[in-house]
Amino acid sequence: VADSDALKAGYVRTSVNGLPATIHDNNTVIKVYYATKTIPSVSYTIIHEYYTSTDGGEPVKDGETSGNGSAPLGTTITGSDIAKQLTYGDNTYAYVSADPASITLSEENGSYTITLRYERSTETPTPPPVDEDDYFYKIVYHYTKYMGDTVIDSGSKSVGPYNGYKNQIVSANPDNHTDYNGETYAFVGGATEMKLTNANALHVLDIYFELRLDPPVTTPPVTEPETTEPPETTEPEIEITESSVPLDPPETTTEPPMTEPAETTTEPEIDIDDPDVPLDPGGDIPDTSDSSNIALFAATAVLSAMGLVVLTFRGRKKGKK
Repeated sequence: VADSDALKAGYVRTSVNGLPATIHDNNTVIKVYYATKTIPSVSYTIIHEYYTSTDGGEPVKDGETSGNGSAPLGTTITGSDIAKQLTYGDNTYAYVSADPASITLSEENGSYTITLRYERSTETPTPPPVDEDDYFYKIVYHYTKYMGDTVIDSGSKSVGPYNGYKNQIVSANPDNHTDYNGETYAFVGGATEMKLTNANALHVLDIYFELRLDPPVTTPPVTEPETTEPPETTEPEIEITESSVPLDPPETTTEPPMTEPAETTTEPEIDIDDPDVPLDPGGDIPDTSDSSNIALFAATAVLSAMGLVVLTFRGRKKGKK
């Protein structure tokens, strides 16, 4: 039993039920079973070759790169189906052809390779005269890394300086310098070519790249509200502006109370009624230890008394005269 033309793509026959059979009437049934067909994927190699023709001469190979592709078994691959890589080093090329023009992935474990050829043309620059001045130049690639809007890293790398010639056009391809410190940056600005016009001067071609990262999301710490003491309240000062109200109370003088002087106490008189206590001690006077000559003192006293008598007498006589 042949498969029907109405068989859907992607299905394959798995079994037939009812064969062999002899058909005698219209009630004979033959069942054919189909299942989804699994198509394996086949890998192939892509080679990119780059050539340069100088002054119209035979192209010379500059180098090559390679990569891999894959497609379902039975697929035909042509050069137009493959993404082109038009830059190599600092130069730009044009796609020319594919060798072979196409490949068909007919075997699951087959080995398939297709080579794409790129070419460019250039002319040998006219050497400057021997007595012409020097025209130096270099290319500087600047890299800036951001976390949000904050710069977290920056740096640069340069090539040169080189000695060119007057009116030479120097160019650079930013796509070949996006890698810096193991990270991929994006070209954001700067001229990609310049003309050497100033003799004996260094011409600098600055090219700028950026890498922007999203800042990490952080949860703000939970802080306890601060407890503040209520401010101390003070009684407001009352300003009295009425002139009739005295600001200071009048001073008052209090006289101390008059007190009667205390009575003077006198020593009580002692009345000795005891007849046995002598009022006159007599001759039993205690010794004072004075050993002076008593007779001398007595004579002196007598002479003094006599002098007083004489003076008194003379005074009276003068009074009578």
